[in-house]
Amino acid sequence: MTGYQLKEGTFDRRPLTEDELWNGIWNYLGSGTMKQASYIFAFFNAILESLDEMDGKGRISYDRLFDSFAESYWILVFRYGIEQRPVQGSAESSVRLGILSAAERCGIHAYVPYRLLSPEVRKALADEMKARTRLYAAGTLFEATGQILYSFNSQEEWVEMNPAAVPFLRENLRKLKSLNFDAWAAYLARIDGKKAREETAGKLCRELQHEGENLYKTVFYLNF
Repeated sequence: MTGYQLKEGTFDRRPLTEDELWNGIWNYLGSGTMKQASYIFAFFNAILESLDEMDGKGRISYDRLFDSFAESYWILVFRYGIEQRPVQGSAESSVRLGILSAAERCGIHAYVPYRLLSPEVRKALADEMKARTRLYAAGTLFEATGQILYSFNSQEEWVEMNPAAVPFLRENLRKLKSLNFDAWAAYLARIDGKKAREETAGKLCRELQHEGENLYKTVFYLNF
């Protein structure tokens, strides 16, 4: 069964070397730019952002993951209007339509930093993203990384991190975020028919910026 069709999966429980973990990451990054939707990059970023949110079983809830997931698209789609997959005819990506429809329902017509939105609006955005992608995102990344980073259950809505992978992810957190943003930028450049690859790639910020206790992060920015 293809990764995006999986509704659950269990990580490989054998001991893993650092080389094997890097191979899983490179396999994902090598194939990620050819995906037909950008949610795989957003989901990996959400996992990296949520490592401190694991419960006693090493699980991260979909509610937490899709809050981070929604923040990325709030910036990309609502602030900057960047398309997230090749547009065929009049079709738009599901995540783009989801962000815009949730914003409309909540009466949001001008950009506000995600962390300054009310909890109710953030939940509406996250729920919309979860409803549209939860049955695809986890399985796609699970398969692309060689089934070694996590287990998941999209019906029960959790990801369970592989204890053998967590130290690796923490130790290489900044590098992994940067590599993921680079791959995401390359993907967006490939599907953006209006701008040169270099211009589009320059729009993605590689580091998270935190402002005091608010922990407001600007994941992406435009260089005009």
